[in-house]
Parts: sequence; structure tokens; C-alpha cells
Amino acid sequence: MSACSDCDAGTFSPTIGATSNATCAAYKEGHFSVPSSTSCTSCVGGKALGAPKIGVEASACELCEEGKNSPPGSINCPDWCPVGSDNCINDITELYNKVSTSGTSKMSSGEVALVDARTYKCSEGICEASDGGNEMILSRNLHGSIECTTDTAACVIDGESTRRMSYVSGTGGQLLTLRALTFKDGQFIRGGGCLIDSGAIVDIGLCVFNNCRATDSNRGGGEIYVNSNIGNSININGSKFTGNTAAGNGNDI
Repeated sequence: MSACSDCDAGTFSPTIGATSNATCAAYKEGHFSVPSSTSCTSCVGGKALGAPKIGVEASACELCEEGKNSPPGSINCPDWCPVGSDNCINDITELYNKVSTSGTSKMSSGEVALVDARTYKCSEGICEASDGGNEMILSRNLHGSIECTTDTAACVIDGESTRRMSYVSGTGGQLLTLRALTFKDGQFIRGGGCLIDSGAIVDIGLCVFNNCRATDSNRGGGEIYVNSNIGNSININGSKFTGNTAAGNGNDI
């Protein structure tokens, strides 16, 4: 009787009932696989792996050299993170810790937090527990810049239809810039994507706001709610609003 054969390490096959090793495909660069794999696994952030090699396992993912970093699944360690900086963000817990008031490594005044191009969800890490536990990020008196590593809004903050993504409460009289971020699937009683409050000064550029909802019929702001009676200032340029809804006023703002 014939027996099934494993695909070699460094290859994988998702095919059920395959009749030859021709279905065993080499994993993608920045990924590895062990024998008998049905998928490939990415190297973790801070490590990298170049061209596929047969027999490669997880230990082949190499640590980035000092002063460099990488997002998961990298083939090398690029300078997307400024040399010597600890402000590079590539998971939701790092994002929370850097730009939320109660985070463990909150950005300093005027600092730039550089966010890697990927999707960030509370279900994959730590988020803010304020406002009934429904915030992703709560920033108080914080100013500086929160920027995606690309200008294509490929840094996606995903509320998973359960949370407001950002609550900006004051900026200490200084400017807070949000650049090239996508806010999607946020939901809250007001400002399904973002609440701007307590005299905050905010500049929003090259962002995308998609499919967010405000649920209170007496309020509104499917995406952004600005408490306009207490000295807030908001400037929006080059940004796109699609599919946002509100039970009250202002599907977008």
C-alpha cells in the first residue's frame, strides 16, 4: 500500500489528496515552514529571512542588527524605523503603549510615533479600558505626530464594530497630527471613529475613515465627533470618508 509523503521543510502544500510533490510550494520570503506544513509562517517583528531555502526552520529567522527593525514577514531589516529610535510600532499593544495616556511608553511631547503598515485590532492585544472599556486609544494632553510608514493609509485601525478607535482629550495647547491612517469599523454612541474634546488641536492628513457608526440618535458623528463648544480646533486635508453612518446628526462629522 502506498504511503503519504511529507513536504520538505521550507515548502508547504495546502492541497488535499495531492499525488506528487509538485504541489509542495516554496514559502514566501520572510516566512518559514517545517516538514509536513500546510501553510507558511512569518518571521516575527524584529527578525528577517531572505530567499527560501530547503530545510529552513524558525531558527533561521535572523535578528535585525542594532539600530534597525522590521515588521513581521520581512526579508530584511530596513530603516523604516529611524536608527536609534524606539518609536516604531508594529502591533496593537505597542500602539496602545506609545500613544495612549495610560500606556507604558507614552510618546514625549512633540515626538513622532511611526506606525508600520498593517492592521491593528484590540482582539490581538491590549487596548484602552476607559469609557466603559470601549476605547482603543485615549490620548490626554498629548501632542506630536502619529504617522504611517507609507502615505497610502495602509496602517489600519480596526474597531471590529465594537469600539471607538481614538479619543483625543486636549493636546496641551500644541498640535497633534494624524497622518495616513485608516480608521474602519468603529462604533460608539458618538464619534464612532474618533472623539475630539477638551481643547484639542488636531491636524488630520491623508487619512481614510470607513464604515464607522455613531449609535445615539441624540448625538452623531459616525466617524468624528468634535465637542465644538470648548475650544477644539481640527484641520482635515487630503482625507476620504466612505460608508460612515450616524443614528443622530452627521454621518461623517
